[in-house]
Amino acid sequence: MVTPGVCYNGCCRSQPCMNGGTCVERCHSPLEKFTCECQNRYTGRVCEKRITECFDIRKYASPSYVERSKIFVLARSDNGQEISVYCSIFANSSWTLVESFAFVNNLHYRSKAFFDEASQTPTAPNWSHYRLSLEMMKYLRSKTTIFSATCSFERKNNRIRPDFVLATFSEFDPMKQGTTLGSCFKALVLNIRGHEFTNQKIPIWQQRNRYHPHIDGSSGYCGFPLVPGSVGSEDSFGYYRSGVNRASTCVNNDSATTNWWFGNSFEFMSL
Repeated sequence: MVTPGVCYNGCCRSQPCMNGGTCVERCHSPLEKFTCECQNRYTGRVCEKRITECFDIRKYASPSYVERSKIFVLARSDNGQEISVYCSIFANSSWTLVESFAFVNNLHYRSKAFFDEASQTPTAPNWSHYRLSLEMMKYLRSKTTIFSATCSFERKNNRIRPDFVLATFSEFDPMKQGTTLGSCFKALVLNIRGHEFTNQKIPIWQQRNRYHPHIDGSSGYCGFPLVPGSVGSEDSFGYYRSGVNRASTCVNNDSATTNWWFGNSFEFMSL
């Protein structure tokens, strides 16, 4: 006898899910009779594909795949090496966390550009003290088209506002462009303390063994307007030396975190 309210159509009797996946029968759509809940190394309709990057999860998942953020184990497509990474999967995009640090740990990150080797617990993703190895960041960069920085993402229930920046690597590449001292680049979206801008030219600083990549929103560079409530030389998304604005959710307490991500989106697949 079938329990009332429980879907049963017999589609899981043949155990279609591979690689340890769990079959779940579905009765809501004639186009999808079952789905597979895959182990954290696999994706695909029946968990048949090994994950080589976070975007694989979104690209090959079933139509009903639920947005989620968790640790997955990638097998690199170039050498097969396995590494645990934190992936955040949305409806049309996916993101890999490459760095996250609490404000109290800023000193370790303040002077490190993205082309510096500054790994911290690179095989154990966490929010307060984490950065992938330079070699792994280069691998992920080769697989992605966009990047983002967020603030205290782990506390916002998968929401990114306030305080985030979204940009394409084709506009600015923090892994390849070397020293940038106030260089201008266009952000697709920038939100600083709730004040939001789109397709806005903004100044970014980064220098080997001196500047972590960051935006100085009070510099007057690039025609970027002064954000209301700014402090002098206000630093956003890194560095945090003299220009610390405690109204930002990256630094509003010592445990607040700054998070940097490399990602892909169906919208920007051609970039």
